[in-house]
Amino acid sequence: MKASFRLRPAAGATRKVVTSAAGSIILATLLAASLAIADVTHAEAPANPDLIEQLSGVDFVPEGDALLAVATLQEIIDIARDEAGDTDKGLRIRAFRALGEFPSSRDLLIDEIALHSSGTGIETIYCRAAMHSLTRIADELDLGAVIAVANRLDHPSPDVRVAAAEGLAFIGSTAALPALRQRLEMEVVGTQVHLAISEAIRLLTMVSSG
Repeated sequence: MKASFRLRPAAGATRKVVTSAAGSIILATLLAASLAIADVTHAEAPANPDLIEQLSGVDFVPEGDALLAVATLQEIIDIARDEAGDTDKGLRIRAFRALGEFPSSRDLLIDEIALHSSGTGIETIYCRAAMHSLTRIADELDLGAVIAVANRLDHPSPDVRVAAAEGLAFIGSTAALPALRQRLEMEVVGTQVHLAISEAIRLLTMVSSG
């Protein structure tokens, strides 16, 4: 706070602002303190090295118990979402995969699938990783999850459409059959997407007849 005051000028005189030396010292102290507080407030917590190590394996994602032995679920979520935008892409993908170990991440995964559906390139990989985890959490009665995955059958990326078909087959809900049949008519016969959708229809038809 500036410790200053104005003197009433005499007629024709210019106004003068007088600031005491003590006021300047107080102001400097307050500014330094506020900057220190701002640094503490905005400083990011360092990444958990044990969690980073667990998620650094290329060929597998650790089970939920192993992850929770070294980190919290929120720390895994933070890596997957990467709000700071500086996380290794491979690490993010494995974090998304790891969320398939935790049923409580269902709603977050649905949101992340929608978030990454509009992008291309690496965004489609994040979308597929989130779908992979959601399909392992969901069951045949989870219509919200079925809809979230079935909506990706119309995605521009063939890889995402394949992942959606495989995910719906894994969930095992016959409620996905109409969407799968409709999409099948739009796919070129013999392509990877056509084959994946055909297989999902075959498996879910067996479920409905069994």
